[in-house]
Amino acid sequence: ICLRQCLYSKGSESTLINRVPMIYLLGGTPRVGKSIIAETLAEARAIPYYATDDICRSYQATLSLEEREQHFQLPELSGDAAKNILTSSEWVKRQIQSAQALEAPLTLLIGEALVSERSLILEGVHLLPTFADQLRRTYGTDAFSVLYLLSTDRTLLKTGMQQDRRENNWLRQTDEAVLEQFTHYIAEYGQFLKKECERLHLPFLERTSSFATDTANALQLL
Repeated sequence: ICLRQCLYSKGSESTLINRVPMIYLLGGTPRVGKSIIAETLAEARAIPYYATDDICRSYQATLSLEEREQHFQLPELSGDAAKNILTSSEWVKRQIQSAQALEAPLTLLIGEALVSERSLILEGVHLLPTFADQLRRTYGTDAFSVLYLLSTDRTLLKTGMQQDRRENNWLRQTDEAVLEQFTHYIAEYGQFLKKECERLHLPFLERTSSFATDTANALQLL
């Protein structure tokens, strides 16, 4: 699978801050700052960072149309609210299904990194708590640093999206009804992840109104 890899370096050679190999798993809901935290961590530790969204696209390109339709049934969010016909529960169910379908290539990537004693960071909505728990049981807890970043507060999510000034934030100026739909989806997925983290005793951090504080706390936990 062709993967986009972000390797942060100082000068011509990477600064190997971490001598002991570590797999960092940063899961959670969409739109809570996971990628920013992963990029910050990758730069600080000088290790590769992979986004599961990129892995998912690359993996789907290797599948037949029938396989994609069977395993990846989560549609892209439309800018037209009338076209977003899934309920929050249906959206979460399909998100979980897509995440489970991606576990095989993610396991391969992680296994190869551990065998070659390389550290890496995986970030994305596809990292289910059950997957992280199984990895730790299989390879040992010392090989992983796990954190879930999530939100169940729809008002906080909506405000964050509207205040996000990045060019790729198309939700900032989208229809109010679409924004409401998406915040409902995210909040319900956040509730699911929170319950799973509590059940499996995995660390999680709920977003607050202070993004800077949340980011600092997340980096400390990782």
